[in-house]
Amino acid sequence: MGMLLTSVRGGGWTEENMSDGTCDRRDLANERERGRMRSLNLAYTRLKNKLPWIPQDTKLTKLNILLEAMRYIKHLMAQLACTDKSGKTQGQTAGFIFDSKAH
Repeated sequence: MGMLLTSVRGGGWTEENMSDGTCDRRDLANERERGRMRSLNLAYTRLKNKLPWIPQDTKLTKLNILLEAMRYIKHLMAQLACTDKSGKTQGQTAGFIFDSKAH
């Protein structure tokens, strides 16, 4: 009588789950998740690179990238609000300076 090994927490390559195809499904699911994370990380990198006052080599958390993007959007909205109907700005707002200590 052959001995079938089982995995305790659903992980591992065992004779039992190799024969029923669960490892194949798990491998496919893991690959999809890795692709999803690569895509998400690329989107965060692109967003960070659109923020003009943050050096590209600066490491930021995803949360800080989103917070800085919101800050930049508010800055752009303020710039639009300061523009009169003729297209001339009524006043210049100070540029942004990235404070690496805050992140």
